[in-house]
Amino acid sequence: MVDSSDANLDRKLYMEEKVNYADDYVVTTESIHDLVKLHTNITKSGWIEFIKEYELHSDIVNSDILPRHKDEDQVQLDVERSFVYYPTNIASQHRDQLKIRLKKLIIKVLRNYPHLSYYQGYHDISGVVLLMLDDDEMAYRALTRLTLVFLRDFMMPDIKYSLNMLNLIPELIKLLDSELYEKLDLAQIQPIFALSPIITLYSHDFQDLQLVELVFKEMVSQKTIFISLYIFASLVVQKKKEILKTLELNSDFEKSDVIHNTLSKFLSTTTKDELTGAIENSQKYLVKYPPSKLKSFKLVGNLSVLKTKEARNFKSLIDEQIKESKSPVKLPRLSLISKILVSQQTQNVIKLTIAVGVLSILLGSLADVNSPAISFITGRLSLINTIKRIWREIHNNT
Repeated sequence: MVDSSDANLDRKLYMEEKVNYADDYVVTTESIHDLVKLHTNITKSGWIEFIKEYELHSDIVNSDILPRHKDEDQVQLDVERSFVYYPTNIASQHRDQLKIRLKKLIIKVLRNYPHLSYYQGYHDISGVVLLMLDDDEMAYRALTRLTLVFLRDFMMPDIKYSLNMLNLIPELIKLLDSELYEKLDLAQIQPIFALSPIITLYSHDFQDLQLVELVFKEMVSQKTIFISLYIFASLVVQKKKEILKTLELNSDFEKSDVIHNTLSKFLSTTTKDELTGAIENSQKYLVKYPPSKLKSFKLVGNLSVLKTKEARNFKSLIDEQIKESKSPVKLPRLSLISKILVSQQTQNVIKLTIAVGVLSILLGSLADVNSPAISFITGRLSLINTIKRIWREIHNNT
C-alpha cells in the first residue's frame, strides 16, 4: 500500500533542493525568523543529498498496516524519557507533542525492518533527526537511512559487531599519539568507554544540541560512521592534558578504573571549538590513516556497516547479517553477561550494577555515567572491573 504523503514529500525534496541556501541571502534586523529558516534549509540540504543517495522501497510503505514490532513496549518507555536536555525553553505541551511524533517515527522504521533489534540510545538519535528536520516524513526517510547505513551493527541479536567497531579506537589513538596510548594502557584496557558515544552518535553524551548536530552533519556529509570513531580518537588526543591531569589527581585509585572512568566522562566538557577542531582533524586522519590500513579493521565482519557502504539491498543484507550473528561464535546480548555477573558478584552487587546500567551498556542500553551510583562503585567490585571481566569472558568464548 502506497503512503499517500509520499508524492508530496518527493515534491518537497525537489523544491528544497532548488533553494539557494546562502549565497544570495541578506540578513536584516527585521527577520530573525528568516535566519531560523535559513539554518533549517542549510541543514536539510545535506540530508536531501543523503536521502537521494539511498533509494528504498520502504519509503512507500504505510507502517499502520504492518505487524507490531517486538520492541515497541521498550520504545514507549524510552520515548517518555526523551528530550531532557534539548530542545530548551519549550512548553511541556510542545515537548509532549514531540514525544508523540518521536514514537511514531521510531515505530515506523522498526515495523519496516522488523528483524532489527531496537536498543536504548536509538531514541536519542531519532529525536535529534526529528529536531534537525522538523518534518515527520523527511525525518522518517533520513532515520531509515541512518539506521541501515550507520546503525545496523548495533541492532543485531548479539553485540560482537559493536565490540569489533570499538576496537578500532585504541589503534587510532596509538597512531595519533603513541605516548598517550602508552600512558592510558590502551593495549591492556578494552575500549568499552567509547560505547555510548559511538552507538548513539554522541547524542547521549553531548547535552548541547549544536554539538550533536555538528557530528550528524559531518556523518551525513561523509556518508560513513567511520568519522565518529575518528572524532572520538581526535578528542582524546586534543584533551590529552586534561585526561592525564585527571589520572594524576586520582592516582590513589586503581589506574585502569580511573582510565575507564575518565574516558567515559571527558566528552561532557567538550566545547564547540574543540569539536570543530576534532572534526577537521578527523577528515585529515581519514586520509592519512584510512580504515582499510588499520590492523583491527581485519577483524570486522564483512557484513558490517564498516564494510558495506555501497550496499543497497538492505533487507537481504540484514537477513544475512542476522544469520551470521546466529553462528556458533554468537555473543549473546543477555545470557552470557548475566551468567558472568552471577558467578562473580553477590546478589546485592548484581542488583546495584543492574540499577546503574552494567547490563544495559553491553545490551545496547545507556546509563548516566555521572550518576551517584556509578561514582559509588570505585573499588575492586567496581562497575568498570565488572565490565572488564565481562569483556574478557566474551572474548574467551569466541
